[in-house]
Amino acid sequence: MADKSTISQRNNALNNTGFLTEVGERHNGAPAELLDNELTSKALGIVEKSAMSDAQLYAYERFWMSVHDEQAYLEGRYIKGHKEGLEKGLEKGRAEGRAEGRAEGRAEGEYNKAMESARRMKAKGYPADDIAEITGLTIDEINSL
Repeated sequence: MADKSTISQRNNALNNTGFLTEVGERHNGAPAELLDNELTSKALGIVEKSAMSDAQLYAYERFWMSVHDEQAYLEGRYIKGHKEGLEKGLEKGRAEGRAEGRAEGRAEGEYNKAMESARRMKAKGYPADDIAEITGLTIDEINSL
């Protein structure tokens, strides 16, 4: 919080600038060092707002209400879009995972079936070359049975 001497200095600076001598005057010509200060800039906005007629004030308030409404609408759309995108991405990922899992399961099942067939053929005395040709297994896989 500013001390009393700082507030007094700001008040003097405001009084010495002369841009607030007429109530209805805009502060576009205010020195940059005053507008850069958050408190001073806020005070200028209040003075400007207080100088408005009822009709101007109503229009001013309606304008800012519409700006805030638009911001809320866009923020809501952003959140909704983000949520929908996230849900679609998760569902797509799940679907791809299920498809990949099914493909791996089929491949493992086919391999196990080929190994079982090779075991039976080997038990009946089939040559390893014939078993490899029929099952698609390698000679090493057949010999390991």
